[in-house]
Amino acid sequence: MSFSFTRPQTTKEIINTSEFITSITPDSNTRFLNKIKSKLMISKLYNFFSSLNNLRTTFQISSLIVFDLFQMISFLVILILTKAQNCDQPLKIYLTMYLMKISLTLPIKVYFNFIEFKQSGINQDSNDSNDDDDHEFEYHFYLQLLYDFLKTISWVWFLMGNLLILNSTTCSKTSPLLYFSSLTSLIILGYFYLMEIFLILLTLNFFVPVTNFIIKSFNTIKRNKTIDRPDEVLINQTPIMIHLTQLEEFKWNHQMFQKERKEFDLELGLSEEDDQLWIPSILIQNQPHFALNDQFNQLSLQFPKLKSFLKLFKSLKIIWNQQSNFSSSTSYQFLNQDEKVSFQEIHSSYPIEKPPNSDPMI
Repeated sequence: MSFSFTRPQTTKEIINTSEFITSITPDSNTRFLNKIKSKLMISKLYNFFSSLNNLRTTFQISSLIVFDLFQMISFLVILILTKAQNCDQPLKIYLTMYLMKISLTLPIKVYFNFIEFKQSGINQDSNDSNDDDDHEFEYHFYLQLLYDFLKTISWVWFLMGNLLILNSTTCSKTSPLLYFSSLTSLIILGYFYLMEIFLILLTLNFFVPVTNFIIKSFNTIKRNKTIDRPDEVLINQTPIMIHLTQLEEFKWNHQMFQKERKEFDLELGLSEEDDQLWIPSILIQNQPHFALNDQFNQLSLQFPKLKSFLKLFKSLKIIWNQQSNFSSSTSYQFLNQDEKVSFQEIHSSYPIEKPPNSDPMI
C-alpha cells in the first residue's frame, strides 16, 4: 500500500501566494499576510534558539570527550615513562585502574550522546522494527547499568587513592611525575565533583537569600504600620451599600405584616381569641394590584376604617411578591449621602409603608 503526500510549501512560496491573494483582495488579506509573516518570524526565532541550545550541549559533550582522550593519552605516556621508577605506594596500579575506567566510560558517553541520538531520528519502515527496538532497549539497559557500576567503582577508587597518596612518604621524591599525576587524577576524579556539590549548596543557602535581601532592600516602600482615623468628611461623602438577602427582607416584611394586622384587629375591636381575619381570596389571586389599590383608595376616603386594611393589604402584597420572586439570591440597596441611617435597623429594598410610632426592627 502506497501513500502519496503533497510537498509542503516553502517560505518563499507561502509569501508569494499571500502576495497574490493580497493583490486580488487587499482589504481582507492584508491581515492574513501579516499573520503568516509573524508566524514565520516566530518559527525562525524558535529554530535559531533551539539550534543554539543544541550547539551548546554538543560543545559541552565534545569538550568532555576531548578531555577524556587527553587524560588517556597523557596518563598512558606517564606510565610508560615511570616504568622503571620505584614508589613506596602502588600508585601505578591506581593510575592504571583510573585509565581503564576512562577507557570504558568514553565509548558509552559517545554512544549515549551521539550515536543513539542519530539512530532515534531515522525512520524504520521494516516490519521487524518492534524486534529491533526490543534488542536496542536491552542493549541500552546493559550499557546504562555498566555506566552506573563504573561510576560507583570510581567513588570507591577515589577513597583508595586518598589513602595511597596520603600514606606516601618517598614517592614524591623518587617518582615525582607519577605522584603528581596520581594527585591530578584524584582531583579530577573526586574533588572536582565535590566542589561542584559544595558550590550548589553554597548558592542555595547563601547567595540566594542575600540576593533576595538586596532586591527587597531596593524595592521596599515605606508604609505606616499604624492605622489613622479617617476623616469624618470623607466618611460622610462615602456612599453606603447595605447587603441584604431576600430571606432577611422576607422575615422583616412578615413581621411588619403581623404588626399591622394586630393594629387592624385592634381598630376593628377583635381580640386574639377570635378567628383570624378573613381576607378575600381575590387579594391573593392573579389580579392586577394597581386596580385593587385604586378601589381601596376610593373606599378609604369614604370609610376611614379601611385605611389600616389598605396598609395591611400592601404588606400582604409585598410578601406575596417576595414569595413569587424568591429565586433571586441577593439584593443591594444604595443609600443617599444625606440620609441618616442606623446600622442596627434592617432596611428593605422594597417601598414599604412603616406604621407610625413603631420601633425599628433589630
